[in-house]
Amino acid sequence: MQLNEPKTATEFFVYVDQQTNQVMDTYLSEQWSQELTEKIRPLVENIFGPGTAYKAVYYQDDIQQLKLKPTAATDYQKAKIPPFITVTLQRDRVPIEEQNLKRLAATLKKKKLLRHGNLATEYINEKGFLREDEVGFNTYF
Repeated sequence: MQLNEPKTATEFFVYVDQQTNQVMDTYLSEQWSQELTEKIRPLVENIFGPGTAYKAVYYQDDIQQLKLKPTAATDYQKAKIPPFITVTLQRDRVPIEEQNLKRLAATLKKKKLLRHGNLATEYINEKGFLREDEVGFNTYF
């Protein structure tokens, strides 16, 4: 079932886990992903250019392993799980792309927005399809 929490405008799902038969939700993963995506917008656009498409994601399985209580107000910055941030570029790969990704990682740490994370670039064509002829870069910090 899809729900929307009006205070933060977070859309999330509530479902029954088929393996454990427990009721689960994606609220924290959606909320953390949304918050981080918005917070890093200026940094991503400064490094990769205005209007750059990107997405920060916290995976539900990772958050579930934290075994947080539903009433616990936990901040993604205090969690010890790294998000996955993908920068999607509609252009050919440029020689400084790997440096740009490392610069973004360093800036995220320096500004204390994240302690750890996984960063990747991917390239799409003008129709929005992933380009297999351009291999993206990955970095972990």
